[in-house]
Amino acid sequence: MPELTDQSPEVVKRAAELVPALRERAERVDNERRLSEETIQDMIRAGLFRIWVPKRYGGYQASVETHLEMIRTLGLGCASTAWTMAMMTTTTWMACQLPERAQDEIFGADPDARFVGLFTPTAQPAVRTDGGYIINGSRPWATGCLHATWAEIMVPLVDDHGEIINQLWTFVPMSDVQIEDTWDTMGLRGTGNTLVVRICSSPSTARYR
Repeated sequence: MPELTDQSPEVVKRAAELVPALRERAERVDNERRLSEETIQDMIRAGLFRIWVPKRYGGYQASVETHLEMIRTLGLGCASTAWTMAMMTTTTWMACQLPERAQDEIFGADPDARFVGLFTPTAQPAVRTDGGYIINGSRPWATGCLHATWAEIMVPLVDDHGEIINQLWTFVPMSDVQIEDTWDTMGLRGTGNTLVVRICSSPSTARYR
């Protein structure tokens, strides 16, 4: 491992400490097609989900280089764990671009908030309603959805003629969505599934981008 910098060395060091346990669990992850709950709790205790969370919420607000080193280190123990963390924490970075009110709602309540990102371009369009938008439909390749607390869902916004005019960037609590078991692959078996959104409206954490 390269020498750690003084930006946020602790998070990479803690990732390295998890590698032996990740190796021991790798076969179970493959068989069960999901990361183990022990692994999720270990990574929460180690603060790994806070890698890009702003410091004002107790996060590391780390650099891209530190994030890549953390993911590379986890991959020494379990490829599914590394890929899942890469996708989930990259979506965390995107949540950190939200207005402060939305960040307070998410990270102020839970600095270890965990995300699944859905960016299917052919998804069912949003429907404008009083106070927000209604979104529905299935989104495949939902890496990390089994362990997330929030779903980041990109939804097409259309005009009266059905033409896409923008994309709605929404953050929806996982309590408002369902998970459909569709992930049975030859590799990275512990990483995915399909997210099914059933009439969700979350205006307080949605904005255009």
